[in-house]
Amino acid sequence: MPNDSIKHNLYACTKDCTALKNHLFLRDHLRANEQSRNEYGNIKRRLASAAMSIDEYVEGKTAFIVNVLSKSDLTVQELDNIKKSNEESKRKMFVKSKEQVAELWDGIKLLKIYRISTALKGLGCEEGSYCTPTGKLRVASKVGFGLPIGGVLRSRISTGEIWSNDPTNPLSSSDEDLVLTRLLWLEGAENHNANTFKRYIYLHGTNQEHLLGKPASRGCIRFSNNDIVEVLIPFKLGMKWRFVIDRFDLLI
Repeated sequence: MPNDSIKHNLYACTKDCTALKNHLFLRDHLRANEQSRNEYGNIKRRLASAAMSIDEYVEGKTAFIVNVLSKSDLTVQELDNIKKSNEESKRKMFVKSKEQVAELWDGIKLLKIYRISTALKGLGCEEGSYCTPTGKLRVASKVGFGLPIGGVLRSRISTGEIWSNDPTNPLSSSDEDLVLTRLLWLEGAENHNANTFKRYIYLHGTNQEHLLGKPASRGCIRFSNNDIVEVLIPFKLGMKWRFVIDRFDLLI
């Protein structure tokens, strides 16, 4: 395991929620049933060696888990929600650095193309490189629901300031790389980009919209402020998106 890989995963559940009932019933079932315990262990070992991503690993366990949970008091709707939440998302955003665009896909359907800015210094996963990481990534955290267009986020906290390009706005002429409107904090889904989260790589709105369409950021992926609101809407609806950033301008 690389030194910068995540060593622990803390999972928190609210009292009496479906996820907690899911975990407790599965735990108790496995404690009481040696055959199921061995079968589940074999499934996890196979997936740990063969799965290409954490999403593929989770999806590979789903049929076994849902079969076990069908013997619990979970409703049909709750079981269906568990199954859907564990499926690898078909909604993906492909970031193409050569064209400086992000393509939003739902399965084989192209939903929209956005103009973006990736890093001025190019692509790379090295700590302190100010490059945009490559490969498969996920959204770890979403910040900014309810903020007005141009709302300023510093250290992922709203300052109450609002940027606009109106010359009377005190921030309009700022050369600072402002994070505006919405923020999607990315984490790596592959070994080579596992340090993405601690590098603070975001998708975010920008005060430098005039630079969209060319590399300009310090590692993050900039969108127009209107576009980043649109990109974030599916998360508000509980949907999942995955992101794929090209390697050396070749889409994977």
